[in-house]
Amino acid sequence: MRQLFLSADARQRDSWREAFPDLMVGYLDEVHADAAITWALLPAGRDVAELIAKVLGSLAGRPLVILADEPDEEMALAALNAGAAGFCIGHAAPVALHYAAAVVGSGGIW
Repeated sequence: MRQLFLSADARQRDSWREAFPDLMVGYLDEVHADAAITWALLPAGRDVAELIAKVLGSLAGRPLVILADEPDEEMALAALNAGAAGFCIGHAAPVALHYAAAVVGSGGIW
């Protein structure tokens, strides 16, 4: 199951690579059709609902997980209400990323 991690600078984080050695990395405006799950790192100050609306349209029904470096409950609820399948801290440990991928990949909400 290929994982696509999108961010403003298209740089991977060590925990992402450790969790998914064959991950794809891209810019927030690049969505690849062959990713099973797309993970998008929310830039500081960016509206989560706006980001989700932009990215979800390109995913053809595949799940989107939002990552945030400074998450809060309001942001998480906004992400889920806007259609994200999951919400996770941007520096989550590899095991947490695996759990999130397993839940989201089977149709659940993380």
